Amino acid sequence: MKIITITIIILCTSILLFAKENEYIKEIVIDESGRTLIGMIFPGQPTEDYRAPIVELPDPDNRDANVIPYVPAFDWSFGCSATAAAMIAGYYDRVGYDNMYTGPTNDGIMPLDNTCWPDTIINGQLRHQCPLSATCMGLDGRTTFGHVDDFWYSYGSSVDPYFGNWDQHVYGDCTADFMGTNQYQNWNRIDAATYFFFDLNGTPVYDYIDCEPLEKDGCHGFREFIESRGYNVQTNGNYSQTIYGYQGNMQGFSYDQFKAEIDAGRPAIIQIMGHSMVGFGYNDYDENLIYLHDTWDHEIHTMTWGGTYGTYNMEHFAVSVFKLEQPVNINTDLATVEKEILEQNYPNPFNPTTTISFKLNTENTMDSKLIIYNVKGQRVKQYQISNDQSLIVWDGTDDENQPVSSGIYFYTLDVGDFQQTRKMILLK
Repeated sequence: MKIITITIIILCTSILLFAKENEYIKEIVIDESGRTLIGMIFPGQPTEDYRAPIVELPDPDNRDANVIPYVPAFDWSFGCSATAAAMIAGYYDRVGYDNMYTGPTNDGIMPLDNTCWPDTIINGQLRHQCPLSATCMGLDGRTTFGHVDDFWYSYGSSVDPYFGNWDQHVYGDCTADFMGTNQYQNWNRIDAATYFFFDLNGTPVYDYIDCEPLEKDGCHGFREFIESRGYNVQTNGNYSQTIYGYQGNMQGFSYDQFKAEIDAGRPAIIQIMGHSMVGFGYNDYDENLIYLHDTWDHEIHTMTWGGTYGTYNMEHFAVSVFKLEQPVNINTDLATVEKEILEQNYPNPFNPTTTISFKLNTENTMDSKLIIYNVKGQRVKQYQISNDQSLIVWDGTDDENQPVSSGIYFYTLDVGDFQQTRKMILLK
């Protein structure tokens, strides 16, 4: 017991010394298991005098690289962490989780950037807008007060305009609501700020809720947003973790683990000191290079895993990971439907195979088929469907059984007068 006590004292002392030198560490807590965690603030707004170099994506045939296609790039909309989370939610909206965004823009499909929504000036400050990051009355057809109306005053402010003036809106529709961003009265968060909690020893901090009801962890908050849209996160599927080697830890999240997330089609939040970004690709050829959207523009940028970003040398020290379960159509029971149903493929994105499930209500399926097309509308592969068949596993090959390139594909269920099409993404 004495040795354990001394160890804890030494550990806490080292963390205190580290915290004293780091302006983004706002608190040190001991969780229910006895771990010492740090609470860090992420207020990173765009700098007026700096934009990172713009890069091109690697060649799709580059075996050393992999990039998740069509991850939206939003510029800063009322908090970097909320904006980063909105990019991830927007990506999932485009690949089958179509309730993430339900607004009227782009036929209800989240756009690839937020230029379709106008900038606004609030208390003399120019702000970009994205309703998936922060809702606002008059934005994207909203007719009632939203997140910006209730919680935003100016960068770094502790004023929540609703407080003492009107009732707060009900959380919904945007990541900033659930992540605690900008909410001083609810979670002690100044405007632009979101908190995340980490273990400097390198172990994952899963879905952290011990800080509530006084505070909100952004990683748990994003999970709440996902669940509010009708989707589920895997068990232990959302966590924040310092990277391997940071502050000498030997248990942290590694570059290989990041690559595995990308290969599985899951973008992650890249945490650098004071700022959250989205990592959506990697390139082994260039010494552990990662591709990212930094929330400061609509472009593609890179940094070295575990390195620094920008002229301010913001150090990469952690990630926040989110693993979603396959979406389930809660209005569909494949055992009782009275018409044909084509389900979203799983997994999606995928590599190397994916399962396409369907339900036929036609006794004679001699003319029924499933057809896969590329983005040019050219047929890639066609399957004839038998009477008792309910799924097809596609292995990413064409009618000649030759592998096809990575990218977006469409699959159509064709049964007599019934046709239904869905989209899928093949990663290589």
